[in-house]
Amino acid sequence: MITLDKIKIVAPLECVAVTKQDAFEVKIKNGEVISKSYTQAKPYTLYVEVDYEAGETVIEFSGKILLDRYPELINKDNFNYCIERINAMGFCCIDTAMLYEHGRACVVDVTKDVRLQDASGLSEWLRINISNHRKYLARHIGSNLVIEKNVKTRGYKRRLTVYDKEKELQRAENRDFISCLHDQDSLLSYFKGKVRFEFNFNSRQAIRETLNIEDTSIDEILNSTANPIYNFIDEVITEDSKEAGVELSWTDRKNLALLRDCDMDMAKVEAEIRKYASKGTHISQVLKTYKALMSRLGEKGCYYKNSILGLLLETTVIFPLLLIWM
Repeated sequence: MITLDKIKIVAPLECVAVTKQDAFEVKIKNGEVISKSYTQAKPYTLYVEVDYEAGETVIEFSGKILLDRYPELINKDNFNYCIERINAMGFCCIDTAMLYEHGRACVVDVTKDVRLQDASGLSEWLRINISNHRKYLARHIGSNLVIEKNVKTRGYKRRLTVYDKEKELQRAENRDFISCLHDQDSLLSYFKGKVRFEFNFNSRQAIRETLNIEDTSIDEILNSTANPIYNFIDEVITEDSKEAGVELSWTDRKNLALLRDCDMDMAKVEAEIRKYASKGTHISQVLKTYKALMSRLGEKGCYYKNSILGLLLETTVIFPLLLIWM
């Protein structure tokens, strides 16, 4: 089942009725109201815009709107509940039926939480085992690993973020969210030892292609049987090495010298090899030797590709204690 941590939907103007005028920021042009927008960053992200000029409404929210049910993420079984939560706030009324029929998503974050203790180890293993460092760019942003497809065209962009979800929830910016929960301990316990894979799509083309759907309607997205995170990892990460031991041969020592010169960064290693390799050299084959050595030296080989893919295939378990808050 597809689960999302964020969704942004564009729908007809009539989909949202403003019920509390002073909750909205009003934009005026030539003496006429052209749009009204409601913005909220805490305890969860929520944005509702009524754009009279464009004749449409924009609704965007994150999975944290589920509060105690947050471990479920946004899915086909709780989407209506998310809209009910917005309507219950009293500043607007969203027509759920119209949203389903005419709304189209333009941004989604397909998300999967898996149980892995060493998030930093996994991130490093993923980074050094990328099959093509020109096609896919990997970098650390804070404690997060971000892997992006190296393209300029918006429709072809793909971005996967991997991070320790337990630690992320403990940050200061999440204190307001945690304080709103009925059972803080249960939710924090659920995310203990969880690594989050968050796959971001910022265009309708990307959503359609990766979810194998005809259009970006809510029903199509939430009922998609695709597994885009699994497919991306399978495509981006090279076959892992299962070599054991750290005893170094003379060849290993020579290869290690290049690794150290390149700050143990496979992207830099690939650049050096391309600089000096003769025409016809199979770069990917040459890189396998360095990646295998990196895995052995860093003892990061415990999270092999097949193990990761297996975890991504596991069925998401709905947080059982949260049913009492429905």
